[in-house]
Amino acid sequence: MRSGFFSATITAPPADFKIKTAAELAAEKEEELKKTNPELALWMNIKGQLLSPEGQGYFDSSMKGAGVPKLKGWLVKANPAVKSKELQLSMEGKDQPADVTLKLVGADGTTAAPLVGKPELGTEIEFEGVGESFTKEPAFMVTFTVEKAKITGLKEEKVAPVHHAPVRKKK
Repeated sequence: MRSGFFSATITAPPADFKIKTAAELAAEKEEELKKTNPELALWMNIKGQLLSPEGQGYFDSSMKGAGVPKLKGWLVKANPAVKSKELQLSMEGKDQPADVTLKLVGADGTTAAPLVGKPELGTEIEFEGVGESFTKEPAFMVTFTVEKAKITGLKEEKVAPVHHAPVRKKK
């Protein structure tokens, strides 16, 4: 063994030195998300509850038929593409799969109220809705009924009306 090879002195860490646990780091990250993006933080909490073994019970007791505070998501699909009755959103990023369906309704909360144009996909929108249904498998999806007036940020391309030629009677 060579002498002087390890000449550095070993010191103890400071008395207040602490390595944070995974739970502490996760809690800090969640608090930061609540400050910077409260809608996403709320969604992540809802999704976590729904994916738990008690998810269906949570939906039935806390979400079904109940209004949900404002959430934010990216429009990834519209059904049908023009004069859409349903919008599918990705809540965690526009490049993620859809995990929320919005059924568009009128002010009465039940009558279908389709859009008048073609919605622009990839747009970030905010909405307030009422929980209607939830599936965990095969693909996670939460469906809300939403009044068009409670959607903000939605961009629609105007669509020219379709004119049909008059029907002529055969002689």
